[in-house]
Amino acid sequence: MPQVTFFLLSPYLMHHDARFVHEPEAVCPHPDGPPPTEAAPARDASLPLGGGPRQCLGEGFAWMEGLLVLATVAQVWRMALVTGPPVEPWGLVTLRPKQGIQVHLARR
Repeated sequence: MPQVTFFLLSPYLMHHDARFVHEPEAVCPHPDGPPPTEAAPARDASLPLGGGPRQCLGEGFAWMEGLLVLATVAQVWRMALVTGPPVEPWGLVTLRPKQGIQVHLARR
């Protein structure tokens, strides 16, 4: 057996696996919709902030902060996606859209 073994866990692949996510290619902020089979999806199948014993300690704060920012912005602005080139994933340290995503803002 080799002295050094590399192990890679890809959240991108897990989030696009039909065994864990009902509609793997759909854009959904809550990927834990109804499972594709009668078996329940794995508890740590969604890894936006890690999973298991090394899960991010600030996950609850991150979700709360994101919702508050979105709610605050949405009170003043109406957001509409600008049509353009298809969104291509670009994997760096985190997964992001290769050419960004443009949104048109209109005051409510």
